[in-house]
Amino acid sequence: MNQESSGAPPVQEELDPFLVAPFLTAAARWNSWWFTCTFPLLGGLIFFAAAIEGTLGNPSDFQPLVDLRRIFGFAESPALPAFPLLRDVASWFLVCVASATCVLVHRQWQLMRLCIRSIAETGAVKPLKEPDYRRIHKMVLLPRLLDGAEDYRHLDALVKSVNRGMAKVGLFNVLPSFMAVLLTVVVIVGVSKNGLFGVLSPPGLSAAAEGDWLHRAYESWWASLGNRFGLIAYGAMACIGIFVILVQNLVGFFCVYIIICMPAVVELDADWLNRDGSYGWRDFARTYRSTVWSLALHGFGLSVLLVALGIRNFPSILGLVALWVVVVPFYIILPSRVFRNVQAAAKERRISVINAVLVAEGINESDVSRWQPFRDEIDKINSARINPLKIRPFELPAFLVVVILPIILTAAQIVLPLSLSGK
Repeated sequence: MNQESSGAPPVQEELDPFLVAPFLTAAARWNSWWFTCTFPLLGGLIFFAAAIEGTLGNPSDFQPLVDLRRIFGFAESPALPAFPLLRDVASWFLVCVASATCVLVHRQWQLMRLCIRSIAETGAVKPLKEPDYRRIHKMVLLPRLLDGAEDYRHLDALVKSVNRGMAKVGLFNVLPSFMAVLLTVVVIVGVSKNGLFGVLSPPGLSAAAEGDWLHRAYESWWASLGNRFGLIAYGAMACIGIFVILVQNLVGFFCVYIIICMPAVVELDADWLNRDGSYGWRDFARTYRSTVWSLALHGFGLSVLLVALGIRNFPSILGLVALWVVVVPFYIILPSRVFRNVQAAAKERRISVINAVLVAEGINESDVSRWQPFRDEIDKINSARINPLKIRPFELPAFLVVVILPIILTAAQIVLPLSLSGK
C-alpha cells in the first residue's frame, strides 16, 4: 500500500449537498433554526383548512391521554368514531416531524460541506500519492471516476465527481417530487378504503361492527375525502415531509459512497495534537451524529404512523417502511465497517514513528531523562479514543429504541392475536 503523503497539497474541493436541491442553494448559509418556520406554516395550513370546513373540533376533543389509555386497554369508556383536528394528535406530531426534519437536514448538509475539508486540514486523513484500490472500489467504478487525477489529488477528484452526480440529480428533482406525490396518494387512497385509528376501536367488536366503526371514524376525520380543504392540506404536509426525506437519502447515498471510497484515496489517521478534542474527527463525527438523529426522528415518526394507521393500511406505507429498512443498515453498518480499524492503525503508525526516532537517536531505557518523554507520549497514544463515528452515551439508547420500535410494532400488528389494530 502506498501511504506516501509528504508534500501533499491541501484539499480544494468542498462537498456540496445543496446541489441536490438547487432551490435551497441561496439558503445554504442560513441559520438552520430559520427552518422552524415550517411548523407554523404547515400547522397554520391544516388549522386554516379545518377552520374553513368546521372540522377543528371542541376543546373536549383534545384527549391524548385518554386515547393513550384506550390503546393499552385502561380507559373506562370506549372511543367514539369522531376525529376532528384537535383530536388528531398523530397529524400534529407528523407536522412536528416534518418541521424538525427540515431543520435537521439543513444543518446536516451544512456540516457535510465542512467535514471533508476539515478532516483533511487537521490531518485526520492524509491524501495518498496513488490510489490503493480494493475489490469493493473496483465494483463501485472508482478507478473510472479518478482516471487522470494528479498525484495526491484523488480525494479532490472523488468529491468533484460526487458533486457532479448530485448536480445531475438536482436537475431532475421531478423524480423525488413524483415519488413523494405517489407515496402520498397511495397513503390517502389506502386510508380512504381501510379507515384509520383502528388502534382506538372498541375491543370485542365483530368484523362488521369494526368495519362500520372504521368507516365512521374516517368520515369524521378532518382530512377525509369529504373534506377537500383538509385533504389538500394533509396531502401537502405529507408531500413536503416525504420529499425532504427522499432528497435527504439521495444525499446520504452519495455520502456513503464517499465513505466507502475514502480508504482508496486517503490514509485514515488522526491529529495527534488533538486540537479539536476528537483527534481531527470532530466535524465528521458531528455530521454522523446528525444522521443518527435523523434516523431516530424518522423511526419515531414511522412508529406513530404504524400505530395511527394500523395493520389494515400497512401496504399503503410499505414504501416508507422499505426505505427505512434499507437506509438503517446502509448508514450504520457500512460506515462502521470502513472505520472499524482507524484507531488501531493510527496508534500503530504513531508508535512506529516514535520507535524509529528512538532507534535513530540511540535512546534506550538506561537514558531515563531522554527516554521518559517518549514513554509518556506512547502512554497518551495508547489511552487515546479515536472514533470518527462517535455517538455520545445518551444518544445510543434513544437511537436503539427508535430503530427497534418500528420493527416491533409491525411484527406485533401482524403476529399478535390481539393486534394493535383493535381486533
